[in-house]
Amino acid sequence: MLDILPTFIIPGAEKSGTSYVAHILSQHPDVYIPYIKEPEFFRAVRGGIGHNKGYSYYRRLLAPGRDAKELGDASTAYLWDPSSPQLIAQYVPDVKLIVILRNPVDKTYSHYWEQIKAGCKLPDFGGGLASGDEQIGHLVERSQYDVQLKRYSSLFGREQMLILLYDDLENNRASFFGRICAFLDLSPLPDHVDLRVRVNPSGIPRLQTVARLLSNQKFLNLFRAAPAPLASKMRRVLYSMRKLNFRRGTYPPMDQETRRRLIDVFRPSVAGLAELIHSDLTHWFAMPEMKQEES
Repeated sequence: MLDILPTFIIPGAEKSGTSYVAHILSQHPDVYIPYIKEPEFFRAVRGGIGHNKGYSYYRRLLAPGRDAKELGDASTAYLWDPSSPQLIAQYVPDVKLIVILRNPVDKTYSHYWEQIKAGCKLPDFGGGLASGDEQIGHLVERSQYDVQLKRYSSLFGREQMLILLYDDLENNRASFFGRICAFLDLSPLPDHVDLRVRVNPSGIPRLQTVARLLSNQKFLNLFRAAPAPLASKMRRVLYSMRKLNFRRGTYPPMDQETRRRLIDVFRPSVAGLAELIHSDLTHWFAMPEMKQEES
């Protein structure tokens, strides 16, 4: 029996501030969000629902928040995975959905570097986009918001969905969270919550081989299968390894030709999204001004 389920879900999009939003909301006294982000329970796998370890695992994550006014799940896979909307509608039809959308051009490029940070072997972004590389194409597909939102709008009432833009998060964080709190029927965030905190900073691995090891599921399963007292120590070791291998910094900017090509790729999808959410999104296609060299 599914006796504990979320009252709200943040299904993404990836690289659009969902980790940050979940972190901030978890500090509200009436909100509980599991310490493990991305539980991905509402995904179809062989044998039934539950992408990770089934409902018993999901229940353990949610149980500490059973008495919270609002119990949340932040899993970005729910937005791009075609199976998720139907499963969410089946098990929690009255759930509230908070969707944060970022300019798909910037989001796709950021997602590319996030994959590099995780140790994935990927081709050069610009070259892969121009040649139609399958891996780059998969990243592009995961930013087709119009297709993704249509799956949800066909199953949930508009009053159940709060669609926000990453631009608004960057421009006015207080107003952004004010809209979320109002949507969830919550009091404003406490004054002590620091909206300037950084979550999941950008950077690249020092050693790709170490990054790949730390993302290898067989290796990670050794930590998950360990007895409880040992597992805690092993998780600290894993955290230290990741921290030592992480070099904080910004990834290189996208070149102008690649940006123009990516804008053309996303133009039909963004037009569909703009019509769907009744918003002007033409600013997403603006080219950044090139700095002139001093004479």
